[in-house]
Amino acid sequence: MYAVIETSNKLFPIIHAVPEPICVSVLQYYALHAKLEDNSIAIANFEHAAAFGLRKYIYGRLDFDFDGIKDRCWNLLKERILYNADPVGYFTTFSQSTSIIANFVKHNIIVDERTMVDGSVGITWGKYWTSNKLESQYGDRIKITHKFPDSYPQRDPMVNAYPTEALPEFLKWFNDVYLTEKFGKYLMGKVKKGDIEKERLPTLVEAVQPLRLTN
Repeated sequence: MYAVIETSNKLFPIIHAVPEPICVSVLQYYALHAKLEDNSIAIANFEHAAAFGLRKYIYGRLDFDFDGIKDRCWNLLKERILYNADPVGYFTTFSQSTSIIANFVKHNIIVDERTMVDGSVGITWGKYWTSNKLESQYGDRIKITHKFPDSYPQRDPMVNAYPTEALPEFLKWFNDVYLTEKFGKYLMGKVKKGDIEKERLPTLVEAVQPLRLTN
């Protein structure tokens, strides 16, 4: 019926997230079936929700411009791509993570300075690189500046760029290890912080999974 989400908010440490179809069913019950002295408000709410979709209806009641925020997320991603071309002969975990970031925005996840999955990929891949001593096989990684959009409060960090010879190894690790073993933990961390709704997790995981061909 609902998902229990733990948050870092001291006032609301636990949130019960009710899926959209159930909310619509409750509205429908009070509008059409409940025996109330006056169900005009319930009918009006149900009609609006049915016409526009519950999510957009709630956003409208709260004067929440979600379309504008989504456009801003796309623009922030475009800025990061334009600002951060890979050096010749090297790749970064950001450039290899843009498909995940794009899928976040596509599925209405707000992507800004608080949600940067490439940071998770970079940290995890860096540990894998070091523990497996991959520099002895592919050469040294280098440090470069990653430029954030001007609206981000963080300073532009120094990140690792890896030799392109290691790209096949990275892609295999990314598909076989990160997406299958690590990505879910990253998402659950975002759920606990309230950045991602728990009921969206299956859709997000499915959206970023690589196409796996079978004979």
